Amino acid sequence: MLGPATTGRVAADTRPHSEIGKELGGAYIVSGGIRNSDSALFIQAIRVSDSAHVFARVVPQLYAHADSSMRQLVIDMASQLKVSLRPVDPSS
Repeated sequence: MLGPATTGRVAADTRPHSEIGKELGGAYIVSGGIRNSDSALFIQAIRVSDSAHVFARVVPQLYAHADSSMRQLVIDMASQLKVSLRPVDPSS
């Protein structure tokens, strides 16, 4: 996982996801946002090695149930990508 200092510098980058992912040393690039038209969250994961879109979801009306929707979305994505989730160590 990369923090805001790293991801902030590539936020407006127009290069292919695979190129950015290789530069950052990641296996996947996760991107998304919130559509203003309907307040829906959209998220996708792209595998860096071959640029395959391996996960995509839309959560309609995110603000109505944001906490539970975000939590379930992360669990679903981790499961599909076969990665494990660990709590962040605040001391590191």
